[in-house]
Amino acid sequence: KCDALSCKAMLFESLGKSDSFWPPTVVLRSVEEIDELQVNEEVFVKHPRCSGGSGTWKAANTQEAKQLAFDVFKKCKAVVIQKAIVPALLPNGPSIFELRIWSIMRGQHLFTFNKFRAKTAHLKAILMNRAIQSQESDFGQHYPWNIATEDQIRLAIGPHLYDTHTRPAILKAIEALHHSVLPHLPTDGSFFFLGLDFIVSRTEATPYFIEANIKPSYRFYNPDAQFPSPVVRDMAHSALVGLADLIHQDYSDFSSYINKHNEEDQ
Repeated sequence: KCDALSCKAMLFESLGKSDSFWPPTVVLRSVEEIDELQVNEEVFVKHPRCSGGSGTWKAANTQEAKQLAFDVFKKCKAVVIQKAIVPALLPNGPSIFELRIWSIMRGQHLFTFNKFRAKTAHLKAILMNRAIQSQESDFGQHYPWNIATEDQIRLAIGPHLYDTHTRPAILKAIEALHHSVLPHLPTDGSFFFLGLDFIVSRTEATPYFIEANIKPSYRFYNPDAQFPSPVVRDMAHSALVGLADLIHQDYSDFSSYINKHNEEDQ
């Protein structure tokens, strides 16, 4: 168990404020804080421990955000409010998408799967969770099982922009996430297998980390039975092979990491 990963409130408190890797996020810890809440753009109001889209609601203004936050406080002791990023588009539909990256964290060690995927949804969708999208009339019409491959994402964004900006920024965000939760990670040989979700902005193709899933929906035992879609089945097989082809990052000397990226930013 790792509350710093499983609780959105603790996660974004540990990450701190940074518009570079994740959307502007506010964590409320008391009902009294709702009175001071001001929203100037669309936001998502989130229950800190719900997943699968069951604890996330969109608010268009301050009044809506305050009411939703008040409702969440009836069920728990914290509320996460996060700016809604306008997602990039895929051509079929057209569709919006949310990137899923699988990662393994164990103490100082960070491993990230080379193969990404994207959950897709119709243009006016609020949430891209598969359980929600599977109820829509156009589910699977534009992309098999509402899943797009990384190659499709890369072509839609533009190969050069994706290779030089979007993908490197995703990896930097995962590195920052790993460092922020490092004190809470196991060092006894056990590890966390995570599904990390990113929204890519429509205007600049900038990725923003929005959520960590400690029980990601990715089963390896029988891909043929688990994934009827040939595209998704191929991805599952690739993931098995990809276990031997991980990007390994070890930031035991994090000061060197910070200096390296400060130099890059300059």
